Amino acid sequence: MGMEGQWTFSWSIDGRFYERFDGTEVSFEWGYDGKNNPWQADFSGVVTTFELDDLEMCLLTSWVRTGYWLTKEGQKRLNVQLKVKEAQTTATELPLELAIHLKNSKVVANVLIDEKHWLPICLTTEVHGGKDTWEYAEWHYLTLDRRCKFPWSIVHALPAGGKSIIIAENAKVVKMEPHSNKPIADFFSKPVSFLVPRFNHSYSCTSMDASRPSVKLIQAESGHYLVRPILDGKDIGYFVVDTGASGFSITSEKVSCDGEKRGTNFIGIFYMRFIHNIKQCI
Repeated sequence: MGMEGQWTFSWSIDGRFYERFDGTEVSFEWGYDGKNNPWQADFSGVVTTFELDDLEMCLLTSWVRTGYWLTKEGQKRLNVQLKVKEAQTTATELPLELAIHLKNSKVVANVLIDEKHWLPICLTTEVHGGKDTWEYAEWHYLTLDRRCKFPWSIVHALPAGGKSIIIAENAKVVKMEPHSNKPIADFFSKPVSFLVPRFNHSYSCTSMDASRPSVKLIQAESGHYLVRPILDGKDIGYFVVDTGASGFSITSEKVSCDGEKRGTNFIGIFYMRFIHNIKQCI
């Protein structure tokens, strides 16, 4: 991301977790309470719920790091299969590879295992936009009295380009009593408010107008949506509404089983790099 900051990651052996990045310019966080869909609060403080590929990737990448995928409860929620090595390679040329995915789900995480230490060294998967890759190194025990390891060095290569590098500096183990009312238990839960405060150096505080003013939505012939808002009392022209969607869906009647898949935007025609099949073509 090109920004330095403080990273924190809290988790429980039952699969719950909370992760946060705090930098000078931006902060964002996400978590999972073990019951509802994972959630995130972006740099602006807006809280949303993960769905589809985002939901599956959030759980898979977190559970591989924490070791939840190896527990009895974790294996009830996951399918783990050994990928057979190609015949022309020898057993020493390629590391052990596993295919892991949530049961009744589509996204498959291919995990390479270091056969010397039997720990994950890399996780890759195909998502909307390209390949998502996580590299794990420097596995250490969290504390001397706990037989639980965690990768203190993590490199996340993003599908759209760029890398996030995480270096852990210290760790501690906190005992959480069942049905505890301690604040740490609230880390995993989705915030009650749909907007959490942000106090970064270059980001002004976001607030919502209690009067809920309306803005007219205009659909252009191209299918894009336009608005003409009033900002600080001034009309500054039309804005194109960005839905934030990394992909889109069409009916099976509109797509064939073969041939190139293309889309169009303001720049022109582009080729789709990844297609997430919900239903097989017949």
